[in-house]
Amino acid sequence: MAARGLVRYGLAMAHTYRASQTADASEEAAWMVLSDTTSYPTWNPLTPRVEGPLVVKGKLVLRVALAGWRFPMHATVVRAQPGELAWRVAWPLGLIQALRVQRTFRRDDGRTEIETSETIGGWLSPIVHMLFGGWLASALAQWANAACLRASDVERRLTHIVTEPG
Repeated sequence: MAARGLVRYGLAMAHTYRASQTADASEEAAWMVLSDTTSYPTWNPLTPRVEGPLVVKGKLVLRVALAGWRFPMHATVVRAQPGELAWRVAWPLGLIQALRVQRTFRRDDGRTEIETSETIGGWLSPIVHMLFGGWLASALAQWANAACLRASDVERRLTHIVTEPG
């Protein structure tokens, strides 16, 4: 999301954490993984549960697991279309605002890049960065790895279904 988009969501003076990995999967398989929140408990180490509709302006309850803590966060979906899923978390008084974006990109070699980013701003963001920045960066890398493994598994299943003699 361009800098203009970050300003739009009140995150102009924020810190962004990113991770990405390449999956041996189609972009469609990767999108199936990102959009199927019912399967999150089987593969998603950072947000093992998401409750609510993945539609723009949909209200979500995220069950987050970070740094040994588990806690709920309330979010609003800001983008939900094949190839990009994003939600925003906003605490009262601008204490913390976060924008989570998950994207898929088709590579020239036929594989798919799966990218995740978390942009955190607000009055408390320097404290969040200082206390949890390392954990968050590590958690996003683990998430990207798990999403790619899951997408590759989904791709193998889809390919098996298509090629299975019937």
